[in-house]
Amino acid sequence: MATILHIDQTTTEDAELSFAEVQKEVGGYIEIVKIPGDRRVLAVNEDGRMKQLAVNENASALAGRMIVGTAVVTTMKELG
Repeated sequence: MATILHIDQTTTEDAELSFAEVQKEVGGYIEIVKIPGDRRVLAVNEDGRMKQLAVNENASALAGRMIVGTAVVTTMKELG
């Protein structure tokens, strides 16, 4: 199950998202960020910093580093 972490600190649970749907959620090409000590990953916009997207506090806390824009918590298997 994927969880979408929005920059306004709300979350949306989604049973399944296709790779294309994850790209749509993050607003572009995907960068994978490992979540330390977890089998899950964050899918984020690879150009988010360049685009000056807002900091995502929830995603940043999970990753242990600054994450910007909408992030999707998922597994590599779910991403395909």
